[in-house]
Amino acid sequence: METELERFHKQNTQLELNITELWQKLRATDQEMRRERQKERDLEALVKRFKTDLHNCVAYIQEARQLKEKVRALFEKYVQRADMVEIAGLNTDLQLEYTRQREHLERNLATLKKKVVKDSELHRTDYVRIMQENVSLIKEINELRRELKLTRSQVYDLEAALKLAKKSQLQEVPETGPSEDTAGTTPAKRLNEQEEIGRIIEMQRLEIQHLRDQIQEQQQVPGFQPISRIRLPSLVKLEVNPEVQDN
Repeated sequence: METELERFHKQNTQLELNITELWQKLRATDQEMRRERQKERDLEALVKRFKTDLHNCVAYIQEARQLKEKVRALFEKYVQRADMVEIAGLNTDLQLEYTRQREHLERNLATLKKKVVKDSELHRTDYVRIMQENVSLIKEINELRRELKLTRSQVYDLEAALKLAKKSQLQEVPETGPSEDTAGTTPAKRLNEQEEIGRIIEMQRLEIQHLRDQIQEQQQVPGFQPISRIRLPSLVKLEVNPEVQDN
């Protein structure tokens, strides 16, 4: 019986201690809540006073000097030194971040400039090389065109001579019988001359075709930009039918 009473007594004592501790926590919480409420009321009052003072400053909006003085007075009244220190620290961090970003961008810009200069130098070298090749090809094509023109004139002269020879042969009417030497040698000589002229004309035509092929090959070179775009006449126009012209 005494043991149970002692145990109950200890339990009651422990419960009283717990109740006392809880009451202390409750009082502390209540005091903290009251302080927070008071702080909130103080902040609301501060904001209300600031709004009132700011509204009073608006009355001097047309007077720059007095408005400046009122705003300075507001700053001195409501901005605390601790706030200034915090703002200064924030500005320092922003300045450091800005400096770091600027240095990073400057390094990237320098790298890009070097790359652009290098690429420009490579492109300039390629451009100069292509222009030199283009000039040499144009010179070669002009020389081939001059040769083609000269050969074409020679072919035209030979064809004209051949037509005249054939025409004179057809129009020649012998009044007397040919002698033995004339009958034996003159037709053969004329035939040989005509064959020789025909071979020369054929060779000239082949040479013209060869020159035209060379010009076309030069114009198909990549990067070639011809200065003159004069089209060469076709070989068909050079071929003259002697029989049609004789008629």
